[in-house]
Amino acid sequence: MRRIIGVEALEPTAFRDPVVTIGVFDGLHRGHCHVIEHLRALADQIGGEAVVVTFDTHPRAVIAGAPPRHILSTEHRLGLLDRLGIDAAVVLPFDAALRATRYDGFTRRVLVDGLGVRGLLLGNNSNFGHGGVGTPETVRPLAEEYGFEVVEAPSIHLEGEPI
Repeated sequence: MRRIIGVEALEPTAFRDPVVTIGVFDGLHRGHCHVIEHLRALADQIGGEAVVVTFDTHPRAVIAGAPPRHILSTEHRLGLLDRLGIDAAVVLPFDAALRATRYDGFTRRVLVDGLGVRGLLLGNNSNFGHGGVGTPETVRPLAEEYGFEVVEAPSIHLEGEPI
């Protein structure tokens, strides 16, 4: 698995039809693994690469001033993503500047200009960008403008509760 650190290191020509998901993936629990499996399947359907955009710091550390207790270190998380078949992981520093980035700016700068995204997979409760406004519904018009597809991962349940 290739590891790309920071937005500045992104080069869209380095990726082959990337299908991307965004998240911390701390713990890589069953729900996370379901999203990763779906990502791998979508990338395989188009002959592209499965790419995870993740963060070196949990967003709550910056937003709320205190991170939740970490389950996995970044290095351990990347190793598990590698074993799950991810082609590339982009690790972004979650800092005040990234926190202030609106979903449309993140979409353009990171997903379109940085990765050349072909597909964006979001979990059933995913959001990104300042204020968490980037959702499947809000991103779809941008996807149409920039020429990529937005897909929602189907939810999975355990004892009737979503994971």
